[in-house]
Amino acid sequence: MHSGEAYGAQAVLSAAHQKATGTAVTAYDWSSKDQAARILRELGFRVLAGDDPEAVVPVTGEWRETSEVGPDVTRDAWATAARERLLEAARRYRATVPPQELAIEVQRRSGIRTRQLWHHWIDEVIGRVALESARLDEPLIVSLCADDAGRVTEGYPVAVRAVIATDPQASSGAAWKAGYTLRVCALSQHTPLLPLVPFPAGGISETRVDIPIEQASSAGAGTRTGYPGDPLPSGANWSWCP
Repeated sequence: MHSGEAYGAQAVLSAAHQKATGTAVTAYDWSSKDQAARILRELGFRVLAGDDPEAVVPVTGEWRETSEVGPDVTRDAWATAARERLLEAARRYRATVPPQELAIEVQRRSGIRTRQLWHHWIDEVIGRVALESARLDEPLIVSLCADDAGRVTEGYPVAVRAVIATDPQASSGAAWKAGYTLRVCALSQHTPLLPLVPFPAGGISETRVDIPIEQASSAGAGTRTGYPGDPLPSGANWSWCP
């Protein structure tokens, strides 16, 4: 850091070499950022990695912790930020967003951060974005969240249920009507990162979104009662999506 600005390890070493010797660096041992970071650390400097929360400045100006705002507010804010970033990628030819980069970006844009590894929560955020795309009847922009090899993240729902209730607190059983609630639930299952460290609940994560029905003027609207749900993975049920 210098005067509030962060500089890369290569730039710092190059500037130091030129100041000490009077000659600019052409090709040297720090030709990669990893080599430059290693040299600076060996000299006693602290080098922040790109995924270190302290290396990222939030758009809001200051950080809030997930423990302060709660999990629901956090996931909603992250899903909104993820959607914004993926829409930006959609406007660029063949652009993708690696999942780790997306995890850093949603924290930066929302100003809400976590110490939990991104592998444990990014799939749920992507699942929420997928649900919003389905609600808006738009292309599945979450397919743009892919690593450098083009592999798409596994954060897709494997089972979906859509039901109608009179309000967000009520159970399903109503028909489509303006002012009522469309409840969309998605369930995804994930494999553990390490064989000896299994995910809780069998790797199953649940996402529920209640959407107010704004109009019911189309033919047959009053007979729509929803979709009871896809086949579920072993050990899962829809009791959390009444």
